[in-house]
Amino acid sequence: MAMSEQKRFELREELIEFIGQDKAETLMEALPPVSWDQLATKDDLNTLETVIGAEFTKVAAEFTAVGAEFTAVRGELAEQIGEVHKEIGGLHVAIAESTKQTTAQFVELSANIGGQTRTMVMWFVGIAATIATSAVALCMTLVTQL
Repeated sequence: MAMSEQKRFELREELIEFIGQDKAETLMEALPPVSWDQLATKDDLNTLETVIGAEFTKVAAEFTAVGAEFTAVRGELAEQIGEVHKEIGGLHVAIAESTKQTTAQFVELSANIGGQTRTMVMWFVGIAATIATSAVALCMTLVTQL
């Protein structure tokens, strides 16, 4: 049965009358502030220690399992990152080869355009010379007819 504060006070007062204030205070301080069934025994603490120890063992095992999973995931990520690096390296080679081919094609196109430009210029010079010759011949014919 739990002891109320009122009952504790009454007990203290009777003890003071019976054994004196100092002894009554000492005795009251020795009594627990709660009922006796609320106090933990060493057996209670040992049982609690066993239960908590078992729970900590479970948690430690779970952490170990999670750590192993993280290690596996890190390994997979490292492997995938390595594959991505290889693919990027291959892309660098492909881009370099494509750039080389494009440059060669541009040089060839530039040379072809240069050659065609010279051909066209010569053609226009030939046409201009033909027109000039025809104009001179026409002028000569007109002059001789007059």
